[in-house]
Amino acid sequence: MKQKLPSSSVLTRVVFDTNVFIAAALSKSDRSPNKELISRWKAGEFQLIISNGILKEVVEKLIIIRNRQG
Repeated sequence: MKQKLPSSSVLTRVVFDTNVFIAAALSKSDRSPNKELISRWKAGEFQLIISNGILKEVVEKLIIIRNRQG
């Protein structure tokens, strides 16, 4: 029988728009709300749900930005 976890240990699932990743990557401020979201995800405060489509779009946009910057 599958055991249920107590509700306090279940992480909230979150979906970021592509712009959250791009804005965090481009921000020069350590106080950026987008950087804070990425930091909180890395710290394990919530579970990030991401589709292949969003991941592909993030990668494509980051490549374009990198190529424009030289």
